[in-house]
Amino acid sequence: MSNCAVKCCKNSTTKNAESIKYFRFPKDKIFSDMWVKACGLNILKHINN
Repeated sequence: MSNCAVKCCKNSTTKNAESIKYFRFPKDKIFSDMWVKACGLNILKHINN
């Protein structure tokens, strides 16, 4: 099961499975950091894919 990574988002693959698309965080640290910031997450370490 995949969950939404955006802050305060409660969506998962078990809900609204056909209307929402889920993507992995980028492997590139620069892009990954941009995604973390855009999602409103407060993660101190790099996300590894």
